[in-house]
Amino acid sequence: MGTLKSEERAYFNFDIFSQQKEYQEVNLKFVERTLPIEEISFDTEFVMLDVACGTGLITSILLDKVNGRRCKIVGIDPNFASIEIAKSKVRAFGETKVEFYECIAQDIPNFIPSESVDVAYFCNAIHEIPTDLGKQESLNAIAKVLKPGGKLFMNSTFTRESYTPDTVKFWGMLKLIAFQSLGKKRSKDATQFEILSIDDYKRKLINAGFNVVEVNSVRVELSESAMLAICKYDAFIQGVFIDMEDTEDFTLEQKSGALELAVKTILHQVKSKTPEFNPFARNWIEFSCEKA
Repeated sequence: MGTLKSEERAYFNFDIFSQQKEYQEVNLKFVERTLPIEEISFDTEFVMLDVACGTGLITSILLDKVNGRRCKIVGIDPNFASIEIAKSKVRAFGETKVEFYECIAQDIPNFIPSESVDVAYFCNAIHEIPTDLGKQESLNAIAKVLKPGGKLFMNSTFTRESYTPDTVKFWGMLKLIAFQSLGKKRSKDATQFEILSIDDYKRKLINAGFNVVEVNSVRVELSESAMLAICKYDAFIQGVFIDMEDTEDFTLEQKSGALELAVKTILHQVKSKTPEFNPFARNWIEFSCEKA
């Protein structure tokens, strides 16, 4: 497959999953719990940064919560298709400005002045940055544009602690069944998707100059609808199939179809035995930080 074609990126973006009820609820509650609304007034412009904004869910939540106060919300994302959707969904309101830029997290200082941001959100995305260095550089870039004492709120459902003991085996089955449906197996020589621990992320945050104030865990039950939606997201698809034999020989559409089949197969097997059990629960891990 090589580099994704523009039409693939336009279709296999995050928008479908971002519309799922459980995904919206966990992120809404995260913002409600963390946004320092009391610090926002009509006197000075309060600047918020939405890193990896995708199609604008967090941006729209922030816009709703500030309710026209004198703010600026800046969303950045590397996927041009997601940025275009976000622009169509989230628009300035009252004294709140909204801006979007197509860039990776490491390039934030090229678009935003140093020490100009009050609050940054980095939601559901840091695990998608493929290397340790890239993750660290992204956090360093966010720290650079935050004011002293500025706050970073970050969450991820791809940490080692995100796998719940009662469902972890089903995530392994998802991958196995998807590979088998394409007639392939795992390549022992391929690079695997790296999953870091809470402590790994804490070290990176501290290295970037943050004090980690709180770490919170929220269990989320993912419905069949949500699972089928995430199977249409390019980064999730590529993460699952990164270590499959001959992975480059298959299109995103073929891989997406294999994942959808795996989801339905697992749900059918589980529900026939234990109808009330959800095999696709995960823990969202939430970090609340302050720039030292």
